[in-house]
Amino acid sequence: MQLFPWFEAIANRFLKNKAQLAHAWLLTGAQGIGKFQLGQFLAASLLCEQPSALGHACGVCQACHWVDSGTHPDLKYVYPAALHTQLFPEQEPADKEQKSQEIRIEQLRALDDWFYASTQRAGFRVVIFYPAHQINGVTANALLKILEEPMPRTVFFLISSQAPLMLPTIRSRCQIMRLNSPTKEQALSWLAAQEVSHAEQWLAAYDGAPLTAWHAAQIDERPIPEWLERLVMALQERQRAGVYALLPIIEPLAFEHLLTALQRLLMDIQYCQFTIEARHYVQLQGQLQQLAQRSSPQAVAFLLNQLTQSQSTAHHPFNQKLRVHRLLDQLYGAFA
Repeated sequence: MQLFPWFEAIANRFLKNKAQLAHAWLLTGAQGIGKFQLGQFLAASLLCEQPSALGHACGVCQACHWVDSGTHPDLKYVYPAALHTQLFPEQEPADKEQKSQEIRIEQLRALDDWFYASTQRAGFRVVIFYPAHQINGVTANALLKILEEPMPRTVFFLISSQAPLMLPTIRSRCQIMRLNSPTKEQALSWLAAQEVSHAEQWLAAYDGAPLTAWHAAQIDERPIPEWLERLVMALQERQRAGVYALLPIIEPLAFEHLLTALQRLLMDIQYCQFTIEARHYVQLQGQLQQLAQRSSPQAVAFLLNQLTQSQSTAHHPFNQKLRVHRLLDQLYGAFA
């Protein structure tokens, strides 16, 4: 249970009024700023048996230990099976074969009896629903019915970085908690406390999202992936063979992560076209400026829009080789 410094004020306001809480809350903000962890902290604080004067979870009572271990009987998580390892790396998944990218109707139905069972020590019952936009129509309608008929002392935390994708009727049943991204100073201070070297470069490369930057720093050696540096160099030198030589390296990447990196690259090129310093890949400024001069703002904006549209189907089981090849075709065509 961790409360990040940039969420302290909003958490304190929420917990100050916990005697009169709405039954459903939509926590929305940029990706990678700690929304899920905030949901966990608020849930732990509602369930804690010995909260502090500010209402924060004590971290030492039996209820807090249950929350930490994922065994609290009054706390349920509803999330796509594919995210289990990311969210709970120390726990074995209930079904190793299930890799769904969406929250399924069966997961809601499994809570039917739990909703009407007695709570531990007559306290709160909490559901964390994450990410709330990764849900199909059938499940969304079932969730809407639950939210329209709230159970006593049951609190839902719906967490999403893409709230506009959710049904408007679901959003209208929730109190909105809009979460601001941390300031650059707050994010760098936190990354420094995590002993991340070159924190400013990591933070820039990951759009100012400290948790995403920290996670990337644990698994990668450099803020800018080597394949991206090679791609920029090949585009700069108009080396078609160099661009397509990257296919074996790029194809295994998660398509949504590949799209995100290329979106940031194109945004930096746009900045250069308008004489603004690159925001994400500052170390490539000189090469990006050359690419910016070689293409029109309209062409870059069109390509960026294409990538944004592709994000909506990033999880679909399309032929990875074909769609990556198409991406490289588009990039080479824009800057040849």
